[in-house]
Amino acid sequence: MHVVALWIQTHRALVDATGIDALYGLAAWIVLACGRVSLCTAAFGALGAAAAGVWSSHHHASIATELVAGAAAAAVAGLAAGAVLGRLRAVPFAVATLALSMALIPLHRQLAAASPLKATTAVIYAVLGSCISASWLAMRSRAGAAVRAVASDEALAATSGTDPVLVRTIALGASALVAGLAEVLSIGRLPYPGFDRSVDALAVAVIGGTSTAFGPLLGAGALSAVSLVGDLSAFRNVLAFTALLACALFAPGGIASIRKVWDARWRSSGARA
Repeated sequence: MHVVALWIQTHRALVDATGIDALYGLAAWIVLACGRVSLCTAAFGALGAAAAGVWSSHHHASIATELVAGAAAAAVAGLAAGAVLGRLRAVPFAVATLALSMALIPLHRQLAAASPLKATTAVIYAVLGSCISASWLAMRSRAGAAVRAVASDEALAATSGTDPVLVRTIALGASALVAGLAEVLSIGRLPYPGFDRSVDALAVAVIGGTSTAFGPLLGAGALSAVSLVGDLSAFRNVLAFTALLACALFAPGGIASIRKVWDARWRSSGARA
């Protein structure tokens, strides 16, 4: 136990960044789960952190109230965007979220003007654990069944009484809420969010696995492990997107599905023998 605590203390920056990356990945995963790709994850995060910064500059704030302010502002923006973008098909939806991301980039200046308090490692992982647990439970409920139905065949889902637009609106709102939490927690640790963070969040979600809410944590952990190898840390993005391509080609379910893919191929080869 002492060895683990010492390792965490030595690599605290990496441990914190992994938790924040996993949160961003979870935000991207929530939208992926309903069959859409969002490229404005970091923009909602920036909006949440800006709101937290404004709150802290006008009130005697704690990290808890800043998290609430950031999450609430991002969630409202996500729901508003979802009400408009939720009607779009897959490609127009992705393009629209890209345009929205570019439109919200000026909010990064607000981040520089008012920075919230710096959260501890324990707070980061408490928030991450709560978000993953809530997502896992939601996907096992009737709401999760509706999400899967919309992702599989929205026309069929609509005939059974599920509103695809409402599902995507709520998903984008939940995704924005998680992104807002992630960005408030990242202040003082990571650079101000840019479009590349949205793409990185998408990579984390896909590499970890889209079949489970724990996938983003697996993806963030795998990519952070690269940073432990000094000669490879500078090529993290190259390796991340190479891994993303490999997952798309050979394991669409990401790391979480590798065992299933291996078992299926093993049974297939055994049957041919």
